[in-house]
Amino acid sequence: MTQDDAHHETPEARGYTRRQRLVNLIGLAVFALLSLHRGHHIWSAMDEHAISAWWIPLGVFLALPFADFLSGFVHWAADNWGRGDWPILGGFIQPFRNHHVDPLDMTRHGPIERHGDNCVASLPLFVAAFLAGPGPLSEVFWGSFWLASAYWIIATNQFHAWAHMTEVPGWVAWLQRHRLILSPEHHDRHHLPPHGDAYCITNGWMEAPLRWLRFFDLLDAIIERICGLPPRRRRGPEHADARDTGLQSMKRAQ
Repeated sequence: MTQDDAHHETPEARGYTRRQRLVNLIGLAVFALLSLHRGHHIWSAMDEHAISAWWIPLGVFLALPFADFLSGFVHWAADNWGRGDWPILGGFIQPFRNHHVDPLDMTRHGPIERHGDNCVASLPLFVAAFLAGPGPLSEVFWGSFWLASAYWIIATNQFHAWAHMTEVPGWVAWLQRHRLILSPEHHDRHHLPPHGDAYCITNGWMEAPLRWLRFFDLLDAIIERICGLPPRRRRGPEHADARDTGLQSMKRAQ
């Protein structure tokens, strides 16, 4: 496959199936409806109980490192555990595997493919918002926190794509330089084999504390003890699934 072929490759050819696209479209629609519903509750609570609007930016700001943690957790899990040929879950795992073979592939995705999986993954946060507790202050602060977390998670794939682009708008480069969103320098560490570092891809703020806690190493050790299988980054090629092997062969042929 030539480089030009890669740019014109159909989504189906790289494993983005029609079923996964349908799941993404449904997720986008449900996300939009739940966002409107949660936003209405926040506005109503502020209007009826004269709660300061400053609780909203506080919730939005605190949601950013939380979303960064979630991005790292999901990234670690999809990189190291499970298989891309699993039913349903495989559709969410495989893009992470594709990304290590062709890091620039995500920069060629359309908006549905780029953001759809994250929309679906963020839907449980609306359940958390619903269960946050009674009271208008809780409605405003926690509602803002969980809603912002969902939007930061969706934005993560865009931040991730920008980190792989050679040219980005000036304001994006400014945000990257100031570590407000994922920077290319931070993310480059993840693409050094065996891809076992720098999992957090919203802005990377949580990477240092999680590394200090050895958070992902401990999770790997627990799962390995239970399953008897090491994380994928420490396995030999005999454990690769068919899609992974095929993608590697395509990459070598380019």
